[in-house]
Amino acid sequence: MKKRNSIILHFKRLPVFLIPALLNFAPFSAYTQEFSLNRQWYVGIQSGMTSFFGDLSIHDFNPVRKITDESDIALGLVAGKSINRFADISLLYTHGRMHGSNPAQDLRFKNRFNEYVIESAFNINQLINSSNDSRINFYGTAGLGFIRFRSIKYRISDGAYIASVGYNPDMVSAGSAKNTFIVPVGVLMQYRYKMYWMVYSSFSMRIHNKDLLDSQKGSTGINDRYTIFNLGIAYLLAQGKLSGSKKLECPSF
Repeated sequence: MKKRNSIILHFKRLPVFLIPALLNFAPFSAYTQEFSLNRQWYVGIQSGMTSFFGDLSIHDFNPVRKITDESDIALGLVAGKSINRFADISLLYTHGRMHGSNPAQDLRFKNRFNEYVIESAFNINQLINSSNDSRINFYGTAGLGFIRFRSIKYRISDGAYIASVGYNPDMVSAGSAKNTFIVPVGVLMQYRYKMYWMVYSSFSMRIHNKDLLDSQKGSTGINDRYTIFNLGIAYLLAQGKLSGSKKLECPSF
Protein backbone atom coordinates (compact mmCIF):
# COMPACT_ATOMS: atom_id res chain seq x y z
CA MET A 1 0.00 0.00 0.00
CA LYS A 2 2.88 2.37 0.83
CA LYS A 3 4.43 1.66 -2.58
CA ARG A 4 1.12 2.39 -4.32
CA ASN A 5 0.66 5.65 -2.40
CA SER A 6 4.21 6.64 -3.29
CA ILE A 7 3.54 6.10 -7.01
CA ILE A 8 0.33 8.15 -6.83
CA LEU A 9 2.17 10.93 -4.97
CA HIS A 10 4.91 11.09 -7.61
CA PHE A 11 2.30 11.11 -10.36
CA LYS A 12 0.54 14.08 -8.75
CA ARG A 13 3.80 16.00 -8.59
CA LEU A 14 4.28 15.76 -12.37
CA PRO A 15 3.58 18.89 -14.44
CA VAL A 16 0.02 18.80 -15.71
CA PHE A 17 1.04 18.99 -19.39
CA LEU A 18 3.06 15.75 -19.07
CA ILE A 19 0.23 13.56 -17.77
CA PRO A 20 -1.69 13.18 -21.08
CA ALA A 21 1.56 12.38 -22.88
CA LEU A 22 2.39 9.62 -20.41
CA LEU A 23 -1.11 8.18 -20.63
CA ASN A 24 -0.87 8.05 -24.41
CA PHE A 25 2.58 6.53 -24.33
CA ALA A 26 1.83 3.79 -21.79
CA PRO A 27 -0.02 1.34 -24.07
CA PHE A 28 2.71 1.64 -26.71
CA SER A 29 5.39 0.90 -24.11
CA ALA A 30 3.58 -2.22 -22.94
CA TYR A 31 3.23 -3.36 -26.52
CA THR A 32 6.87 -2.92 -27.47
CA GLN A 33 8.01 -4.81 -24.38
CA GLU A 34 5.90 -7.83 -25.40
CA PHE A 35 7.07 -7.72 -29.01
CA SER A 36 9.79 -10.36 -28.78
CA LEU A 37 12.82 -10.04 -31.05
CA ASN A 38 12.53 -13.69 -32.08
CA ARG A 39 9.08 -13.12 -33.60
CA GLN A 40 7.72 -11.50 -36.73
CA TRP A 41 10.61 -12.41 -39.03
CA TYR A 42 9.63 -12.95 -42.66
CA VAL A 43 11.16 -13.83 -46.04
CA GLY A 44 9.74 -13.44 -49.51
CA ILE A 45 10.25 -13.35 -53.25
CA GLN A 46 9.06 -10.75 -55.72
CA SER A 47 9.07 -9.96 -59.41
CA GLY A 48 8.19 -6.84 -61.26
CA MET A 49 9.08 -4.11 -63.68
CA THR A 50 11.69 -1.35 -63.83
CA SER A 51 11.06 1.89 -65.73
CA PHE A 52 13.86 4.30 -66.63
CA PHE A 53 13.70 8.12 -66.48
CA GLY A 54 16.65 10.04 -67.88
CA ASP A 55 18.36 11.51 -70.92
CA LEU A 56 17.59 8.45 -73.05
CA SER A 57 13.88 8.24 -72.27
CA ILE A 58 11.09 10.15 -74.02
CA HIS A 59 7.86 8.64 -72.65
CA ASP A 60 8.02 9.88 -69.05
CA PHE A 61 4.46 11.27 -69.23
CA ASN A 62 2.93 8.50 -71.33
CA PRO A 63 2.32 5.49 -69.03
CA VAL A 64 1.44 3.05 -71.84
CA ARG A 65 4.53 3.84 -73.94
CA LYS A 66 6.67 3.96 -70.80
CA ILE A 67 5.68 0.36 -70.03
CA THR A 68 5.99 -0.95 -73.58
CA ASP A 69 9.13 0.94 -74.69
CA GLU A 70 11.12 1.92 -71.59
CA SER A 71 10.49 -0.80 -69.00
CA ASP A 72 12.12 -4.14 -68.25
CA ILE A 73 12.04 -6.99 -65.73
CA ALA A 74 13.22 -7.21 -62.12
CA LEU A 75 13.44 -10.15 -59.71
CA GLY A 76 14.06 -9.87 -56.01
CA LEU A 77 14.32 -11.28 -52.49
CA VAL A 78 13.22 -9.71 -49.22
CA ALA A 79 13.94 -10.50 -45.56
CA GLY A 80 12.64 -8.41 -42.72
CA LYS A 81 11.40 -7.88 -39.21
CA SER A 82 8.44 -6.09 -37.70
CA ILE A 83 9.66 -3.59 -35.11
CA ASN A 84 6.17 -2.90 -33.78
CA ARG A 85 2.66 -2.63 -35.19
CA PHE A 86 3.53 0.70 -36.81
CA ALA A 87 6.84 -0.03 -38.54
CA ASP A 88 8.99 -2.71 -40.18
CA ILE A 89 12.55 -2.81 -41.40
CA SER A 90 13.69 -5.02 -44.26
CA LEU A 91 16.58 -5.89 -46.55
CA LEU A 92 15.86 -6.11 -50.29
CA TYR A 93 17.92 -7.51 -53.12
CA THR A 94 16.87 -6.85 -56.73
CA HIS A 95 18.38 -8.04 -59.97
CA GLY A 96 17.04 -6.33 -63.07
CA ARG A 97 17.50 -4.63 -66.39
CA MET A 98 16.71 -1.24 -67.90
CA HIS A 99 16.60 0.12 -71.42
CA GLY A 100 15.54 3.27 -73.24
CA SER A 101 16.18 5.41 -76.29
CA ASN A 102 16.04 8.93 -77.65
CA PRO A 103 15.50 8.98 -81.45
CA ALA A 104 16.19 12.73 -81.57
CA GLN A 105 19.74 11.98 -80.42
CA ASP A 106 19.91 8.68 -82.38
CA LEU A 107 20.85 6.87 -79.14
CA ARG A 108 19.64 3.84 -77.19
CA PHE A 109 21.02 1.96 -74.19
CA LYS A 110 20.83 -1.24 -72.17
CA ASN A 111 21.58 -1.68 -68.49
CA ARG A 112 21.86 -4.59 -66.04
CA PHE A 113 21.99 -4.04 -62.30
CA ASN A 114 22.01 -5.49 -58.81
CA GLU A 115 20.43 -3.40 -56.08
CA TYR A 116 20.80 -3.66 -52.29
CA VAL A 117 18.46 -1.67 -50.04
CA ILE A 118 17.60 -1.34 -46.37
CA GLU A 119 14.05 -0.07 -46.16
CA SER A 120 11.53 0.95 -43.51
CA ALA A 121 7.75 0.70 -43.92
CA PHE A 122 5.17 2.66 -41.90
CA ASN A 123 1.66 1.25 -41.52
CA ILE A 124 -0.72 4.03 -42.58
CA ASN A 125 -3.78 2.09 -41.38
CA GLN A 126 -2.34 1.79 -37.88
CA LEU A 127 -1.22 5.41 -37.75
CA ILE A 128 -4.76 6.52 -38.60
CA ASN A 129 -6.55 3.94 -36.44
CA SER A 130 -4.45 1.83 -34.04
CA SER A 131 -7.33 -0.63 -33.51
CA ASN A 132 -7.51 -1.45 -37.23
CA ASP A 133 -7.36 -5.19 -37.96
CA SER A 134 -8.03 -5.24 -41.69
CA ARG A 135 -6.47 -7.93 -43.87
CA ILE A 136 -5.52 -5.18 -46.34
CA ASN A 137 -2.98 -2.60 -45.16
CA PHE A 138 -1.27 0.35 -46.82
CA TYR A 139 2.26 1.54 -46.08
CA GLY A 140 4.61 4.36 -46.88
CA THR A 141 8.19 3.23 -47.53
CA ALA A 142 11.60 4.90 -47.53
CA GLY A 143 15.13 3.56 -47.47
CA LEU A 144 18.76 3.81 -48.43
CA GLY A 145 20.89 1.55 -50.60
CA PHE A 146 23.19 1.27 -53.55
CA ILE A 147 23.01 0.01 -57.11
CA ARG A 148 25.80 -1.83 -58.90
CA PHE A 149 25.31 -1.58 -62.65
CA ARG A 150 26.79 -1.96 -66.11
CA SER A 151 25.38 -0.08 -69.13
CA ILE A 152 26.09 0.28 -72.81
CA LYS A 153 25.02 2.89 -75.39
CA TYR A 154 24.53 2.45 -79.16
CA ARG A 155 23.54 4.55 -82.12
CA ILE A 156 19.99 3.67 -83.27
CA SER A 157 20.57 4.17 -87.00
CA ASP A 158 23.43 1.71 -87.50
CA GLY A 159 23.85 -0.06 -84.13
CA ALA A 160 27.35 1.35 -83.68
CA TYR A 161 28.85 1.24 -80.20
CA ILE A 162 29.17 4.69 -78.55
CA ALA A 163 30.10 4.31 -74.86
CA SER A 164 29.70 2.03 -71.89
CA VAL A 165 30.14 1.57 -68.14
CA GLY A 166 31.53 -1.86 -67.18
CA TYR A 167 31.13 -3.37 -70.69
CA ASN A 168 33.32 -3.69 -73.75
CA PRO A 169 31.86 -2.96 -77.24
CA ASP A 170 30.61 -6.57 -77.51
CA MET A 171 28.57 -6.15 -74.31
CA VAL A 172 30.92 -8.43 -72.39
CA SER A 173 31.69 -7.46 -68.81
CA ALA A 174 34.95 -5.52 -68.66
CA GLY A 175 36.43 -3.73 -65.69
CA SER A 176 34.40 -2.84 -62.64
CA ALA A 177 30.68 -2.22 -62.41
CA LYS A 178 29.61 1.24 -61.26
CA ASN A 179 28.42 1.61 -57.65
CA THR A 180 26.22 4.55 -56.63
CA PHE A 181 23.83 5.40 -53.80
CA ILE A 182 20.06 5.38 -54.18
CA VAL A 183 17.17 6.60 -52.02
CA PRO A 184 13.95 4.59 -52.56
CA VAL A 185 10.64 6.28 -51.66
CA GLY A 186 7.29 4.64 -52.32
CA VAL A 187 4.08 2.94 -51.24
CA LEU A 188 3.06 -0.64 -50.52
CA MET A 189 -0.22 -2.56 -50.26
CA GLN A 190 -0.34 -5.84 -48.35
CA TYR A 191 -2.99 -8.54 -48.14
CA ARG A 192 -2.80 -11.02 -45.28
CA TYR A 193 -3.65 -14.50 -46.54
CA LYS A 194 -4.34 -17.06 -43.81
CA MET A 195 -1.91 -17.13 -40.88
CA TYR A 196 1.60 -17.31 -42.28
CA TRP A 197 1.31 -15.94 -45.81
CA MET A 198 1.03 -12.43 -47.25
CA VAL A 199 0.83 -11.18 -50.81
CA TYR A 200 1.75 -7.62 -51.66
CA SER A 201 2.42 -5.05 -54.33
CA SER A 202 4.80 -2.10 -54.10
CA PHE A 203 5.82 0.89 -56.16
CA SER A 204 8.93 2.94 -55.48
CA MET A 205 10.91 5.72 -57.13
CA ARG A 206 14.68 5.33 -56.87
CA ILE A 207 16.41 8.70 -56.53
CA HIS A 208 19.92 8.22 -57.85
CA ASN A 209 23.06 10.28 -57.12
CA LYS A 210 24.78 9.82 -60.53
CA ASP A 211 23.86 10.31 -64.18
CA LEU A 212 25.33 7.25 -65.91
CA LEU A 213 22.63 4.58 -65.76
CA ASP A 214 22.28 5.06 -69.53
CA SER A 215 26.01 5.69 -70.18
CA GLN A 216 25.05 9.27 -71.01
CA LYS A 217 26.12 12.31 -69.04
CA GLY A 218 23.27 14.74 -69.57
CA SER A 219 23.28 18.53 -69.61
CA THR A 220 20.06 19.09 -67.63
CA GLY A 221 21.65 18.79 -64.18
CA ILE A 222 19.06 16.15 -63.25
CA ASN A 223 20.39 12.67 -62.47
CA ASP A 224 18.87 9.51 -63.92
CA ARG A 225 16.00 7.95 -61.97
CA TYR A 226 14.05 4.73 -62.18
CA THR A 227 11.00 3.11 -60.64
CA ILE A 228 10.33 -0.46 -59.60
CA PHE A 229 6.86 -2.01 -59.42
CA ASN A 230 6.76 -5.38 -57.64
CA LEU A 231 4.32 -8.19 -56.91
CA GLY A 232 5.43 -10.59 -54.20
CA ILE A 233 4.63 -13.21 -51.62
CA ALA A 234 6.14 -13.57 -48.15
CA TYR A 235 6.12 -16.20 -45.41
CA LEU A 236 6.25 -15.47 -41.68
CA LEU A 237 8.92 -17.55 -39.97
CA ALA A 238 7.35 -16.90 -36.57
CA GLN A 239 4.18 -15.18 -35.43
CA GLY A 240 3.74 -12.71 -32.59
CA LYS A 241 0.75 -11.24 -30.78
CA LEU A 242 -0.23 -7.70 -29.97
CA SER A 243 -0.48 -6.85 -26.30
CA GLY A 244 -4.02 -7.48 -25.10
CA SER A 245 -5.11 -8.87 -28.47
CA LYS A 246 -6.10 -12.38 -29.52
CA LYS A 247 -5.42 -11.67 -33.18
CA LEU A 248 -2.09 -12.30 -34.87
CA GLU A 249 -0.18 -9.44 -36.45
CA CYS A 250 1.42 -9.56 -39.89
CA PRO A 251 4.35 -7.40 -40.97
CA SER A 252 4.87 -5.33 -44.09
CA PHE A 253 7.72 -5.66 -46.57
